[in-house]
Amino acid sequence: MATQVLQQWSADLTGFAPDVTWQQVAEHVWTSLRRALLRYRDGARMVAGSYLTDSGLYERMEAMLALYEQAGFSLQEATDCLGTLYAYVIGFTIEEQAVVTPSGERNPQYDLAKRAERLDKSPYPRTKEVGAMLFDGYDARFERGLRAIIAGFTAANRLPK
Repeated sequence: MATQVLQQWSADLTGFAPDVTWQQVAEHVWTSLRRALLRYRDGARMVAGSYLTDSGLYERMEAMLALYEQAGFSLQEATDCLGTLYAYVIGFTIEEQAVVTPSGERNPQYDLAKRAERLDKSPYPRTKEVGAMLFDGYDARFERGLRAIIAGFTAANRLPK
């Protein structure tokens, strides 16, 4: 099942314009993977650590590695970047799917009002305040984190933006 999900997702990952940057490709690729995983109940958990049964996915990986190398990454740096981005998407989406179902229903365990009632503000003022920051606004939070990782690899490898 995981292979099928990844096949469907990766089918649209070909044919990037020649002037597109690796950063633009990364934003597109990893945002689209998150969207694909969110379509399935526990989609990220299902894909995490899966043994892939289709070698067609390697074609996409080869193209991504080549793009990164053309941007100035060594093969090791490209692998580190792809692995970090993949792990971010999987981990973020696993946590998101624990709170919100594919149909948009919130898990009652993560009710923000009940969380606020449980926390005593006096010893934990910041912890009480971050409830919505942690358990809501997933799209914006994902995009901020994704951009931070991309910026970090750009800076660490002294690559052009």
